[in-house]
Amino acid sequence: MKIKPERKEAWTVDGRALERRRVASSRQCFKIAKFLILGVLTDSIDRELTLTKNSDLRISNSRERFDRIYSAIREKICLLEYEPGASLSEDDLAQQFGVSRTPLRRVLSKLEAEGLVESMHGVGTFVTNLDYESLKEVYQFRLELASLIGRLGPLARNKEDLERMRAVFRRCQHFAEAPTMPEFAQVNSDFAHELTSMIGNRPLRETVQRLFYVAIRVWIKTLPEERLAIEAEIFRDEVEDVLRALELGDLEAVGYLHRTHLSMSFARLRQYLQLDGVEERVAPGGEVKASVSDDVK
Repeated sequence: MKIKPERKEAWTVDGRALERRRVASSRQCFKIAKFLILGVLTDSIDRELTLTKNSDLRISNSRERFDRIYSAIREKICLLEYEPGASLSEDDLAQQFGVSRTPLRRVLSKLEAEGLVESMHGVGTFVTNLDYESLKEVYQFRLELASLIGRLGPLARNKEDLERMRAVFRRCQHFAEAPTMPEFAQVNSDFAHELTSMIGNRPLRETVQRLFYVAIRVWIKTLPEERLAIEAEIFRDEVEDVLRALELGDLEAVGYLHRTHLSMSFARLRQYLQLDGVEERVAPGGEVKASVSDDVK
C-alpha cells in the first residue's frame, strides 16, 4: 500500500518535467517561426528597396541624358553651330548622341516650345530665327524681368559662387585683348548661367534662361566683326559691375545693373540693325525673307 503514493509522486514529477519540455519546445518553435517571418519580411523589404533604387536610378539616368542632350543642342543653336534655317535630322542627332529617336523627340519638343526650333509635319525640324518685332518683344520682357532677379527670392552668394564669377571676369579681361566671336558667345553664356543661378524663384529663373538663349544668337549673328573688340570691352565692364555688387552682397543692385546693361545692349543692337538697313528673317527650310525695320523706314 505504501507503493502507491511513491508511484503517484513519480508520475507527478514526470508530468511536470514533460510540461516544462513542452513549454520549452513551444518557445523554441515560436522563436524559429519569428525568425523565419522576420527573414521573409526583411527579404521582401530589401527587394522593394532594391526595386525602388533601381527605378530611381533609371529615372535619374533618363533625366541626366535628357538634360545633356538638350543643353548640347541648345548651345549649338545659340552659338550658331546650327544656323538659322538649318535642318536638324532626328536620325543624325540620335546617332551623334547614341540614343533612340524617342528621347530625342522629347528634347526637340522642348526646344520648339522655347522657340528655338520649329517642326513641320512631313518636312522636318528647323532652327528658327527672330524678326525685329519679335526680338523687340523679347528684350522688353527681359527688361521687366531683370529687376526681379535681386528682389524675388534671390540666393545669397557664397565663396565658391563668387570665385566662379571672378573666373568669368578674368576670362573677360583676357579675351577683351584679342576677342573672337565663339569665345565672346561662350563667355556670355557662362556669365548668364552664373547670374541666373542666384535666382531662387524657379519660374523666373527658367524664363530668364530661356529668353537669354533666344536673344544671344541674334546678337552673335548681327554683331559686326569690326565692333567685336568694343563689345568685348563693354561686356567686361558689365561683368565687373555685377561682380562688385555681388561681393558687397547687394543682390537687388545686381538686378538693376543687369536691367541697365540689357537696355544699353539692345540700343546698340538696334544701331547695328540700322547699319544694315535690312532685317533678315530665315524661314523654316532656309528661305530668307528680308524686310526693312520700322526704325529704318
